[in-house]
Amino acid sequence: MLAIALSMDGAARDAAALELVMTFDESVRYVDAYGVDRTHELPPIVEAAKSIWEDIIEDEQTLNISYGWRDLPSGIYGAFAGAITFDTHVAAGRPRSWFIDPTPFDHSEFDFSTGQRLLNDAGFDPTWVAGYAPETLEIGYVGRPTAADQPVDLLTVALHEIGHWLGVNRFSAYDINPQFVGGRLMTLSGDGGHLPIDAALMSAAVGSYRKLPSAADVFAAASNSLWTRIDLPRKEFLGRNGAASMWTDATEWAGGQVPGRRDSAYLRHGGQVRLAPQFTEWQQVADLIVRDGTELLIESNGQLKVLSDPSATNSHGSVDINQGAKLRLRGDRDQRPVLQAESLQISGGSQLELEGGVFAIGRRLAIDASFAARHSVQATSVISGYGTARVGSEFVSGGLIEARSSAAPQLLEFLADASLTEWRFLTHVVDGSQAGQVVASQGDVRFTGGLTASSAGRLLAEHGRSISFATAELHNDGEVIIRDAGSFIFASHIANTGAIRLRNEGRVLTGRFHNSGVLEGSGQVLFSESFANEGVVRAVPAATLTLAAAGRRALWDLDGGNRLSMWTAATGGRLRLVAPAAVDVQFAPLQGSIRIADRAAVELLMPLQFDLQLASSGHIAIQGPAASLAAPLATLRLGTDAAPSDAEPAQLVVDRGLCEVESIIVGSHLEQGGAGVLQLDGGVVAALGRLEIRSTGAVRGAGEVRADVINAGMIELAPAGGPLRIGGSYEQRDDGVLAVRFARGASRPPLEIVGAARLGGELHVTFDSWPVVGQSYRLLDFASLQGGFRRIVIQEKVGVQFLPAAGVLVITAVAPEPNGAASAAVGFAALVVRRRRPRTVATLRKQAQTHPRDEVERIALRVAGEGSTTRPACVKYAGI
Repeated sequence: MLAIALSMDGAARDAAALELVMTFDESVRYVDAYGVDRTHELPPIVEAAKSIWEDIIEDEQTLNISYGWRDLPSGIYGAFAGAITFDTHVAAGRPRSWFIDPTPFDHSEFDFSTGQRLLNDAGFDPTWVAGYAPETLEIGYVGRPTAADQPVDLLTVALHEIGHWLGVNRFSAYDINPQFVGGRLMTLSGDGGHLPIDAALMSAAVGSYRKLPSAADVFAAASNSLWTRIDLPRKEFLGRNGAASMWTDATEWAGGQVPGRRDSAYLRHGGQVRLAPQFTEWQQVADLIVRDGTELLIESNGQLKVLSDPSATNSHGSVDINQGAKLRLRGDRDQRPVLQAESLQISGGSQLELEGGVFAIGRRLAIDASFAARHSVQATSVISGYGTARVGSEFVSGGLIEARSSAAPQLLEFLADASLTEWRFLTHVVDGSQAGQVVASQGDVRFTGGLTASSAGRLLAEHGRSISFATAELHNDGEVIIRDAGSFIFASHIANTGAIRLRNEGRVLTGRFHNSGVLEGSGQVLFSESFANEGVVRAVPAATLTLAAAGRRALWDLDGGNRLSMWTAATGGRLRLVAPAAVDVQFAPLQGSIRIADRAAVELLMPLQFDLQLASSGHIAIQGPAASLAAPLATLRLGTDAAPSDAEPAQLVVDRGLCEVESIIVGSHLEQGGAGVLQLDGGVVAALGRLEIRSTGAVRGAGEVRADVINAGMIELAPAGGPLRIGGSYEQRDDGVLAVRFARGASRPPLEIVGAARLGGELHVTFDSWPVVGQSYRLLDFASLQGGFRRIVIQEKVGVQFLPAAGVLVITAVAPEPNGAASAAVGFAALVVRRRRPRTVATLRKQAQTHPRDEVERIALRVAGEGSTTRPACVKYAGI
């Protein structure tokens, strides 16, 4: 509830008005319980009470009143017999306690927010009123003390006693002047010189609260003393003329006067009030309340100011629209209605509709901003239409902002003053209610100025419309939906911890985009500086999501350095990362995950060659026969040159999908470098350059590599899953390892090389079943071959001969098959690295060195290769 506006000086008062001449009798002193003489603190209180009454009654008359202190009978705080007197003692020798306000005009020690009482409130007694009284007649205005154990308020008693002098002193009913109540005939009950209404100032009740004159108090005094000119500080619109009710019609207002710049105006009769320029130019009040389904319509060039007045106390310049009320500003191309206020609050399912109008809010604009009292679903409050809103230092919305217009200009614009730092959109869900929405469906919504916009609600742009934050960063913790071609969200920078969903070619335009929530759908994210992801990025089925760089330099951080991140291209969608020729592209190392599933595709279309690096724990999974990753100018690096000793390997898994890059480097040259793994499960890797496996790298599984391959690390083959086909040449260097596990009945060699093969390094062999002498195993196919393996390591007690010309291993000797699995398991453990870690040359050598020399028997085999010299090879017996 809005507070009263009171005059602090007489400058604004009518020269021909009530004058109260107050004379202080100093003959009796008042000394409080602490021995402090407070006699002369009474005159400022009485002068304040006098000023409050003089501001209300404007009839020309002078009254002379004497006042002072006196020891009154027990239970009496004040009296007005010949003079006004105030009690000094509770009992003989014990001083009475008073609250003597040093600043009686600002009421800061009292809370009036819920202190107004009306005839239609709960607790109304029909015996108080006879006739046809307005339901919204004010019968009390009470402020509760903010301090505990506060004594009786001296100002309230002074106002009460002066009220007796002004006419509330009858023992019978008060017949109210019809001009004060919209022509109605009504009577207020009297009760021994008081009103029988507890909330009224002129009731017999007194306490630590503060009471100010209500309409009932003033009308009762005017009835007895025949005052005809009443200026209530809180003016109630009566609405007796229905839809034709005009703001400027004095007969529509309680008290018979149109509210002025020091008054609070109340519109809550449930009808319509019109304010139009043919009746007035500017109208100005100190505070405005519109509620209970009432509508205020400001038309054409109509203008309303709601501003706190420097000559008034406790005015706020605030507009409060609540309980299903509506405020409309309806203009046209040449005429724009204006509402100017210091603060605006819309709540309780109320609406503010702009039809080309302008409203300017000096401090705070709030829409459904407080939910503390919500215990059930309430209708959302709305600002809608087209026009301009100017906002001062604070903006907070838990309601709906919606652009609506059937003709140009189709823009709802909010302009921030320099002091506004944040556009704030709330969300609060109670029994399914949703708040904090901005909708651009029939027009655009623009927020200009401010440093940030924080949304925990819902932003929706559709049908080619836009929501833009022209200079602000958008921090989204709620939901953003952009759908239909041409619709977009714009902000200087976007930080997303909620969900941003693009549908049917929606767009996001920004400088920097940092995603730690969900970005999904079909459309385009266009950024000028950087894109960083540590959340989920997901394309929807049968559609494309494009992330496009537009500035001179583009920094891509696919996981924000967050190991727990997830970058996902969902089933059936296409995710494109695009940069034009003028952009300098850089990708930060990936430590999180990229999952490309089923029919999904990820394309990195950059103008120049670039590095795409998976650091330790980085993971890319391409899963599904139609899933693909295409980066034709990228060097894909699995693993880094420096990594913690316990770090998980960087891993690329191609499960029946396709990975296309410029070249691939798996692992590092350095022993302490980070490991890398390329896992093929029926997938295809294609590189225009080559696939290089370094000492801490490994390629595993079965599938196809469409590239030249250099192996200085390890290749692990398991023919049970099919062969590994190399579409180019294959070179195995002296520190490289080819590890093969032969399956019974395999018809194809585990390694198929379309081009030339050059062999070196080691061959590690294991068998799924115990071999027999004379049995042969196809190891590899090739177009031509040079060199040979320098060392062959066999798990079981088996002798082998490698025939290079045929690419075949022949069993030459076999020890008896062990009775149990224990001995074989020992040998297997000695030579096979745990699946959780990549099997690298360095780790295998270290394990081999732990076996005593007498456990190893070396047998020289003659190895003949096409175009090669005879080179030594080894057979290793393990599991002894």
